Order: sequence, then C-alpha cells, then structure tokens
Amino acid sequence: MLTVNGKYLYKDGQRFFYLADTCWSAFTNLTLPDWKFYLDTRKAQGYTAIQINLLRQYDSSCPIKGREPFAIIEHDDGSYEYDFSKINTSYFDNVEKMLEQMQERGMVPSLVLLWGNFVPDTWMSHFVKNNTIPFEQIRPYIKYVVNRFKKFNPIWFVETVK
Repeated sequence: MLTVNGKYLYKDGQRFFYLADTCWSAFTNLTLPDWKFYLDTRKAQGYTAIQINLLRQYDSSCPIKGREPFAIIEHDDGSYEYDFSKINTSYFDNVEKMLEQMQERGMVPSLVLLWGNFVPDTWMSHFVKNNTIPFEQIRPYIKYVVNRFKKFNPIWFVETVK
C-alpha cells in the first residue's frame, strides 16, 4: 500500500518513485499473454505503476468481443449504449486477472474510475452522447469496483473537468 509522509510516497515502508506508463485500454483491448509481455517489458524499463481506465476509453478502437464492463445494446447504425444497471462480472473477472499480474511484478495500478465522458454534465459528456452514466448508477458502480479491487491497493482517480 502506498502512504504519504511529507513530500514522499512510501510502499511497504520504503520510499517509492512513481514512474507510470499509461495503458488506458488494457482491460478492453489486450489479451492476457500480451498484457504479461507488456508488464514484463515495462518492469524491465523501470516502471513502477501503470495507469489504466477501468471502463472503455471513449476514443479507443473496438474492444475484444465480450470485453464490455456493462451489458451492451448495439444499434443498427453501429452505435451502442450501456445498460449501467447490469455489470458484466466476466469483464471484471478479467480485470482482476490482469491486476494479479501487476501485483506479481510489484507494480502499482493507477485506476481511472470514471473518465469525463461517463460523468454527467462535463464537457466530455456533451461530446460523447451515448454513454454518460446516470447519477443514480454512479454510486453502485463505484462501490462495486472499489470493493472488488481494493485488495490491489490501487491509486484511484476520476477525470471530470467541466
């Protein structure tokens, strides 16, 4: 677990240098073998943390089939919507396997709970129309992922610039 003492971060009582790579779409777009290769490479390069979106990056390529965090409704025009009341537990099972791989390498996950496009009334929610989480669905989602992944001692962050 990371702690703060003065101006320094500590992990397990030792000063910790936060050197993170961003792999925003890892959970939606990487296979487990590719993820292991990526982590081994970053670990060898000295990275100590990886920053990842828990949800689909709004401007990413299409995810691996079935890698959606919520039940999905696909439309004839190619667009889609999430049913935020139906969490896709198999998606989060895969996230857990990927976080276990990070933990085995001693790396800290820095997890984006919500990117601005998912949060109502942000500049991004006005830009990306199809998948803003209704306010009443935010708390159940946050509660689910925080409880499920707290054992990995992640750094949590939310991007919501208005």
